[in-house]
Amino acid sequence: MKKKISVAVSGYFNPLHVGHLEMMEKAKKLGDRLVVIVNNDYQVKLKGSVPFLSQTDRMKIVSAIKWVDKVFLSIDEDPSVCRSLAKVKPDIFAQGGDRSAGNIPAAETDVCHRFKIKRVDGLGK
Repeated sequence: MKKKISVAVSGYFNPLHVGHLEMMEKAKKLGDRLVVIVNNDYQVKLKGSVPFLSQTDRMKIVSAIKWVDKVFLSIDEDPSVCRSLAKVKPDIFAQGGDRSAGNIPAAETDVCHRFKIKRVDGLGK
């Protein structure tokens, strides 16, 4: 039996926009199961933003998207999703068009190497 490929994406989704939807659609095509890590309200504040929608509302909205199989609230207490990735352990970690080699936190790269998670960047707008 062939192993199911798990893909994870992450984001603030504060608010959700068409680029996020394009990222999720493309990410889902990379595997069999899409897990969306939603950054928590504390992380939104760390980014210097005010939560437009609460983490609960953002999770509910994301869970209604047809490509999403599971929503996971970030357990991280910094701007990264390192602890969340270590918990979810996807086969692939895909990121949106605003992420490239130059602006990826080194700690996220380290977690991907440690757990043999393939990175795919530049999905969506």
